[in-house]
Amino acid sequence: MPAFDRLTERLGQYLQATGVPAFALGVVQGSELVYAQGFGSVGSRGSQRLVSEDTLFPSCSTAKPITATLIMRLVERGLLNLDEPIVRHLSWLTYPEGGDVSQVTLRHLLTHTSGLSSDPDIPECFFSGSRDCLEHYVRHDVPRYKAAGSPGEVFWYSNAGFNIAGLLAEHVTSTRFADLAEEMIFSPVAMTSTSFDAAAPKLAGKTLDTVDDLRRPPVLYPAGGAVTTIQDLAKLAISHMHGGRLPVGRLLDEQTVRSMHERQADAYTRQPRWYGLGFDIEYHRGRKLVTHGGGGFGCGSTFVMVPQEKLAFIALFNHPAGYGVNARNILDELLGLSDSPEQGVKHAYPAMWSSYGGTYRSAWPDTEGYPNEVTITVSTDSLQMVLGRRAHSLVSAEGPVYVTEDGGSSIGFVPGGRYLMFDAFGIGLVSAWPYIKVRA
Repeated sequence: MPAFDRLTERLGQYLQATGVPAFALGVVQGSELVYAQGFGSVGSRGSQRLVSEDTLFPSCSTAKPITATLIMRLVERGLLNLDEPIVRHLSWLTYPEGGDVSQVTLRHLLTHTSGLSSDPDIPECFFSGSRDCLEHYVRHDVPRYKAAGSPGEVFWYSNAGFNIAGLLAEHVTSTRFADLAEEMIFSPVAMTSTSFDAAAPKLAGKTLDTVDDLRRPPVLYPAGGAVTTIQDLAKLAISHMHGGRLPVGRLLDEQTVRSMHERQADAYTRQPRWYGLGFDIEYHRGRKLVTHGGGGFGCGSTFVMVPQEKLAFIALFNHPAGYGVNARNILDELLGLSDSPEQGVKHAYPAMWSSYGGTYRSAWPDTEGYPNEVTITVSTDSLQMVLGRRAHSLVSAEGPVYVTEDGGSSIGFVPGGRYLMFDAFGIGLVSAWPYIKVRA
């Protein structure tokens, strides 16, 4: 049985068993979408359509590579600079208490190192449809979030940071973000079913699949508001895996694409993950993965590129069980890598432990699932994390990253001794939370 036939059969069995209503999967090889399969159906009020490569889903945070690509096109045109303070354009920008907005750059925003927290939920202004909702959000909502020190010091996954970048793009072009994305990304890449605008004419009559009818995307939300299809995301992947080339012309210069795919920030999580400019960077069996994922509106997305192999895996779905479709396992089968060894573990040295000891406080206290304080204690032969009256032994995972003995949480110590990253849920980039040392 050919590999794609096996893949279709296995996915169909899994999705039926887990009850995922709608799932679309695409595989890119070279410059073609070589596999595009839909599972289940979409629609409501008695009108059902089978899922296909053209079925619309919320992109969720897989919109971040789109936004970052737009920003980098503006950088190439000289309208923006990655390393100049953004207050040169947005002089009124205000950060939460404890943050330093004066030195925040676009690079900080696109790598989640601006010190700014994420938003706990999408503010209602983004569902209003008003043209000024993005500026309203940055002016009125962002100052109410949290900050962790100066820019460049620590990773903190931040939707707010990407939304500020989107507003900056609006400011320097005098163009609404959704219209700018159409002009600079969707039109040149021929992404004919992707938009940040719910009222876009090209979406008219197309079924959007979501299980949350109360807050239906898309929204004018650069961090995750685009609606898209696997066919359109395949075109974006093809361009990125070929150094920014399009069938006619270029989306980005090759050096720009290379910089977007380079490791620029470390989340210090148990499965090593870094962030480039709008992309998650991982490694699997010696191969570099340039990825992103997302979740929201009851839906999810997975976008994985293996530039070395010119191979990409794209999934869009409307049920949490969709995350159970493991991209790495599918890549193993497609590339015949199941017997290849993973990269070796780099163990930390006990000599570093003395710098880890102390009490650390959450950058956003009273957050469900995260303790307000953790204390790290050091002895000659062990490293422990104390939560309240309970001590947890820490087991070395890789480098400065440790896991509790029950495997439930991970701790990553940021070089310099001022921060640790506490991951309570094991999601990695999204759930790695900065804690600031308050007592040595």
